[in-house]
Amino acid sequence: MSFLGAVHDRLTTYAGLVALVSTRVRTGHLRQNETLPAVSLSQIGETRFPNWGADADVYQNTVQIDCWAVTAAGAYAVSVQVLAALDRYSGTHDTTLLEDCRMLNRLGPLVELPEDVTKHYRFLLEFEIDHRG
Repeated sequence: MSFLGAVHDRLTTYAGLVALVSTRVRTGHLRQNETLPAVSLSQIGETRFPNWGADADVYQNTVQIDCWAVTAAGAYAVSVQVLAALDRYSGTHDTTLLEDCRMLNRLGPLVELPEDVTKHYRFLLEFEIDHRG
């Protein structure tokens, strides 16, 4: 399983988040006309740690997770569940070990005005995640 696949797996199996967004957790962008609330996640950085010149198979990735809803309170509620699912989490998903997840930033509510001029609210979270595999 890929690194983002492991993070996606964690989020889609966390009961508090599933209660709010059901299966609407997307890697990359949300689908056009996505029903909200929903979550999108993207890898925005990666550091590989060497071990005396050899590949140690240890990585530290930065992930941006966007929590979307039609109200600011809804977007905040989703962000609270994402934080509960990931902050200080460690666990194995298929062959990928997520060793430690740490929230770096939470920004919001950010107001998005898509072409149809319906307001969407977003909380942006950044996590630094150490993993193997």
